[in-house]
Amino acid sequence: MKSWCVFKQLADSKLIVSSSMWIFLVPVIAKLLDLTGDFFLLPESVVIFPFTLYFLYFSAIAFFLGYLVYVVFCPSFVKKLDGYNDFLDSGFKIHKINESISNVESNKAELLKRNIKCKIDPASSDAIDNEKVFTLTIGREPLNFTFEKESMDVVFWLVYDHHLGSNWFAQAVCWFFFGLGYLMLSIIFFTNFYYVVKNILL
Repeated sequence: MKSWCVFKQLADSKLIVSSSMWIFLVPVIAKLLDLTGDFFLLPESVVIFPFTLYFLYFSAIAFFLGYLVYVVFCPSFVKKLDGYNDFLDSGFKIHKINESISNVESNKAELLKRNIKCKIDPASSDAIDNEKVFTLTIGREPLNFTFEKESMDVVFWLVYDHHLGSNWFAQAVCWFFFGLGYLMLSIIFFTNFYYVVKNILL
């Protein structure tokens, strides 16, 4: 599961940002309207509004929880960067990549190093002598891999891909909350559409 980029786009979307205000607005509106009892027993002409209000409130809660999980568990390397060009424009160097993978567990560090070695060759002796190399340091029990500077983009994307696949359980929780939020918005849309067709068009 590599969905952090999806959640990043959702977290930055106007829909998610604007929905958070309903967490505070709905209780105020409900108090003003004095919504008491079973709202399904209200006159048919107004049943749609309380129904929408409740679902809007809980969808906002779901979106907020999904956003909270994203903020807490998404790797900062992914949150701060959109790609390699963004990495270069931000002025980051190899130490930023090393910093992002410094706490990787030993088994995952071994896997990441193998993946990198499958894609690029270790630095040649000439490149080392001419100081045209970077050294990648992976994991809590550091595993070093020295590569030539021209392969920096490949290393970046392999590390970025590693971060996209991290914290799979948190990603699953994000899918649940964001999916639940969109499901409730869909219920609002189709319910309102049904009542419009039933009471106005028919």
